[in-house]
Amino acid sequence: MGIAWRSTWEVENDIRSGQLVEVLAEFAAPPNGIYGVFPQRKHLPLRLRLWIDFLKHHYSLPATWQSAP
Repeated sequence: MGIAWRSTWEVENDIRSGQLVEVLAEFAAPPNGIYGVFPQRKHLPLRLRLWIDFLKHHYSLPATWQSAP
């Protein structure tokens, strides 16, 4: 027994199965960003710019953070 602060995508199957129960939902963590680090913004190769755009789109979709039932 205890309380843990976990990401939904890590424990959603356990919540769905009833093994875990959400408590203190009003104290949810603020959204966290995902960051990519590269040497400079100027003169990015096209393939890197396209990759960054793909990642931004993909990770902005809610389905990315949900596992299949």
